Amino acid sequence: TGYLLFSSRTVVAVLDGHTGALLGTPVQLAGPPASTVILNADESLAYVTAAVWDPKTLTPSTAVAVMRTADGRLVVDPRPIVGQPSGGVVIDAGGRVYQTSVVHDATTNTNTTVVTEIVADASTVVGTPLPTLPSGVVVGSQPMGVAVNANGSRGYVTNNLTDTVTVVDASGTVLATIAVGDSPVGIALSANGTRAYVANANSGNVSVVDTATNAVVNVIAVGGSPYAVALTADGGKAYVTNIADGTVAVIDTATAAVVNTVAVGFLPCGITVSGGRAYVTNTIATTVAVIAPAPHAAGPTVAVGTAPIGVIASPDG
Repeated sequence: TGYLLFSSRTVVAVLDGHTGALLGTPVQLAGPPASTVILNADESLAYVTAAVWDPKTLTPSTAVAVMRTADGRLVVDPRPIVGQPSGGVVIDAGGRVYQTSVVHDATTNTNTTVVTEIVADASTVVGTPLPTLPSGVVVGSQPMGVAVNANGSRGYVTNNLTDTVTVVDASGTVLATIAVGDSPVGIALSANGTRAYVANANSGNVSVVDTATNAVVNVIAVGGSPYAVALTADGGKAYVTNIADGTVAVIDTATAAVVNTVAVGFLPCGITVSGGRAYVTNTIATTVAVIAPAPHAAGPTVAVGTAPIGVIASPDG
């Protein structure tokens, strides 16, 4: 059975990816979810990034909730992690789950990305800073997106205010800082890890980075305010949500050219690709659009909860 997970400002629900039917009852979270939902390797658990308001500091803090995908029930309510929400949850090749958050130092006016390992069992979520990163990895200002290669040896973080991508290794050492477009947000890696695709919101384009040289090798115009990027399993196509246009640009990665632009809905944010289909959250329209394989026509939308943002689908779609 395929299923689709999405996050909204108040609820998280599980949908059947083939029929669009709701599986179980939508779950109310303790805080408004942020933009990330991700599945573990056996698809039994979904990790949802949430933003929880701290009444003492009057700032949002980061929390991660864990859901069972079989019935859509929470394993545990969101548990706080140091720092404010940034980027999201990633899973490395070994199945370890990490959440990124950002801590701002008002004295130096710098941001530190804190990477926390999330360990889930039947009843608890335990956030433990990685031993190699006791204070986090210092990257550029306002880190947003994060991607990890298949063997977990490299991590790539988009820095929205410094227009860069920071490359770090598994020990937390910064290997490179790559200049990209204006206000980078989403980032995705090809399956073989040789290319990184970066959505530059204010530039209206995608930077293609050669991960062997850490150099930008292509810049592709895609539309208004590109936000998120997802690739097909074979790496042949990259899908980019354009939040200002209400569209998704489809890139042929072999030619680095846009081959189709699909109208999907109002303020498309999250996107995932599985089983040849792309699933897109339309945040203002409160729907999920499903884009079929070539010629990439958008089918009927699925009405979901208020302000859906993040989305992920099972590998079989």
